Amino acid sequence: MRRYGASPSQPLLDRVRYGTGTSIFDLANISLKADWRVTPNSILSGSFETYHWRGLTESFTLDRNTGNNATPTVGTGVRGSHGADFTMGATGRGGIVPINNFNNNNKGGYKGNIRYGYNAGDWKIDWQTGYSQSRFWRSDLKAGTFNILAMANNVPVRVEFHDIEPASGPRTIRAFANNNRELDLFDPGINNNFRITTASAASPQHGTSNVLENKLDIKKDARFFSLPGGGADRRTAPGAGL
Repeated sequence: MRRYGASPSQPLLDRVRYGTGTSIFDLANISLKADWRVTPNSILSGSFETYHWRGLTESFTLDRNTGNNATPTVGTGVRGSHGADFTMGATGRGGIVPINNFNNNNKGGYKGNIRYGYNAGDWKIDWQTGYSQSRFWRSDLKAGTFNILAMANNVPVRVEFHDIEPASGPRTIRAFANNNRELDLFDPGINNNFRITTASAASPQHGTSNVLENKLDIKKDARFFSLPGGGADRRTAPGAGL
């Protein structure tokens, strides 16, 4: 295998990636609350809330690389070379492939609470009970898409970078088939030169967590001492991600 002979004083630019991406986030929630004075000294309250959060992200990256092997894959091919402002890839050693990423994440849940308060001066009672559930799920597979798609070229290509700027990269990128025929990188027909090599989905696909909470406080004020009493109970049941 013949290398390009790159060095710190004459580095090799062998890969350029151009990408774009989009992110969309939205949140919807509904909350209700009501109070009822049961007696002059007591109030019964109730509340309920539900929500749904969704995040959509996608990115498209076009990877163009010359390869770092300067030996062509065919005997009559072009050998690789490079200079300060160019890289000439070897025949059959390059690649022009897209990389796609897509995520559709969701979070949702609800919680309800009932509270009873009693205050008669020397006697005070505070009772609360509540239940909540939170969920996380991905909608990628359900929507018919994978999270990551990786591709490769159907036929080998040779890639060239010209007019390389240190800050912005090459101003000209060209590609050639094994017979040295130049490929039009702006022709939609070039998509026929790709094949999917990897399609993957993120894990876990969903998960659930449930919380049940109860609380009771009873207090009695006496002339010489105060006798507080009460109890609380909290139970959490996280669901396993599948």
